[in-house]
Amino acid sequence: MNKKLILIFICFINICCYSQVIKTINKLDVEHKKCLDNVENNMANCTLEFYTKMDDLLNTTYKKIKLQLSKNDQQKLKELQILWLKKRDQYFKKIETETKEELDGDNTSQDYRMICAHENAIFVKNRIIELEKIYRKY
Repeated sequence: MNKKLILIFICFINICCYSQVIKTINKLDVEHKKCLDNVENNMANCTLEFYTKMDDLLNTTYKKIKLQLSKNDQQKLKELQILWLKKRDQYFKKIETETKEELDGDNTSQDYRMICAHENAIFVKNRIIELEKIYRKY
């Protein structure tokens, strides 16, 4: 009986932690939209800030998950994250190239910075959600 209660409690805690990360992501999405909607704001800066916050959340999520794992599982997580970082770098370069082409070779404009930052933020956001789904059982 006690083991069942402990298991239920652990599951509840993990669901709450996952829910908290999703709430944080949703909050960042809302903040980003409000920033973009404010005509006095620079849209590129809003989006760069959104990317930075998503990247910070990814780092926090990774560290939180890592602390909950055994040494062996920590090493596996690290290896998976290194692979993801390589994939991320390739994706970011692809976005930069495609965006530059769409803007007729201009990679210095506010539009270029905003589009790249937005795509990069979404890529990172998806990684946070993926990590939470995989490791929320811990």
